[in-house]
Amino acid sequence: MSSACLEKTAAEASELLLRYNPSYQMEICDDEKLCITGDYPTLAEVKRDYGKKIPIAWLIPQLQNLSWYCGVRDKLDQRQLEECAYIIATEFWHLKVSEIMLFFHRFKAGRYGKLFGTIDPLMICRSLREFVKERDNAIDEYEHEERRKKFEQHQKECVSWEEWCNQTGQSERINQPILTMFRESHEEERDNTAVQT
Repeated sequence: MSSACLEKTAAEASELLLRYNPSYQMEICDDEKLCITGDYPTLAEVKRDYGKKIPIAWLIPQLQNLSWYCGVRDKLDQRQLEECAYIIATEFWHLKVSEIMLFFHRFKAGRYGKLFGTIDPLMICRSLREFVKERDNAIDEYEHEERRKKFEQHQKECVSWEEWCNQTGQSERINQPILTMFRESHEEERDNTAVQT
């Protein structure tokens, strides 16, 4: 890889780190549905596109921000920050950066328990697992709602059997059930096949 290419990747990585830094958490998390369904990169995509250190470099400020926000007496030291960031990047690689930010937003809101004087990396990872369940349920709900809307739209666009017969000039078929026609057509095909063999 050329040095110009490396510089471009480093510049793009810096832009990503700035675009999704903790100060944008409230703005990004303003729309929870968009955090989950929006077009944001996953930790795996960040790793693939910018290198294996960038997801960790992105997560460390998120963890520091949580520590500062919670006002705990004992903050995570550098080694704990790096290790916790590494574990999140490897265990939760499928989450989008927006979803991770939503998790920290919810953590700050007290949805995953209370901290007592120190930030516990195990509690963060345990809480992330709980968040993933919430996220999966939300995805199911969004997909169910999308299917319902598509079905309702389909219902509006559909025509009845009677309307179809009239539109296609086959009004004599209105009283003939569709299933009966299917059986007759199938039997006719079977008879033709039998005659040919």
